[in-house]
Formats: sequence, C-alpha cells, structure tokens
Amino acid sequence: MIDAQQQDYESACVRLRDLIKQTSELKQNIVYEVFIHKVDSDMFMTDDQKIDCLNEIQIIVRGLLQELKTK
Repeated sequence: MIDAQQQDYESACVRLRDLIKQTSELKQNIVYEVFIHKVDSDMFMTDDQKIDCLNEIQIIVRGLLQELKTK
C-alpha cells in the first residue's frame, strides 16, 4: 500500500520493489496489485492533482523495477 498523502512516495516504492524482488525469486509469474491509499481525499482539490500523484508514483515504481531488470 502506498499512501498518497505521504510526501515520501519513494521509500514506499523502494519497499515495494524489494518485496517484488524477493517474491519473484521464489516464483516468476506473480501478478501484483498496488493500492494507492488516500488518493481520493480532500488533500487533492482537483482531478489533475490526483492524476499527477498517481503518475508520479507510477514513474517511480517503473524506474525502480527497471533497475531490477538491468541487474
């Protein structure tokens, strides 16, 4: 779970990457679903802010997962 109101998305994303790395070593074809918590709260006044938050988290996770592929 990633908390959208927590400004430090990267540490949660790093923990997610580490979890994916550990579990994929045990079994290759695991499907992962990520819950982004509190993205629909009052903190985000506009839909654009929500989309920006989701995009930022997605970019961080993709970059971290790409690092796994190159190692």
